[in-house]
Amino acid sequence: VIGGSGTIGGVITTADTARIQPGSASSTIGTLTLSAASPISPTATTYLDIDINGATTDLVNCTGGAGALALGNISLNINTLGAPSGTLILISYPAGTISGTFASATGLPAGYEVNITSTKVELRPT
Repeated sequence: VIGGSGTIGGVITTADTARIQPGSASSTIGTLTLSAASPISPTATTYLDIDINGATTDLVNCTGGAGALALGNISLNINTLGAPSGTLILISYPAGTISGTFASATGLPAGYEVNITSTKVELRPT
């Protein structure tokens, strides 16, 4: 498990069934900042565990500049602590490029969908 709130400076290379969990503990909202370009290199199935509670959510904030984040080997798991409110940003990568779709997405709240753009992944009302 790679988790917590704070900054990781290197590329995260994951093994099969690795978990990335922003926040200081399960059920605690937090921001995990990844400051390397192309910050996650999932070599096998990787799980991204995101907690949401109202208008707040865990965030993976990619600040490392131009690079790429491919979602194909990442499975998104959403843990709803409280009913979501509005659009919530789950991954932000303003200087890089996000591509592909998640291998799977579980725990989506009713009436919400995952929206993927080239610079962010968000949970938004349908």
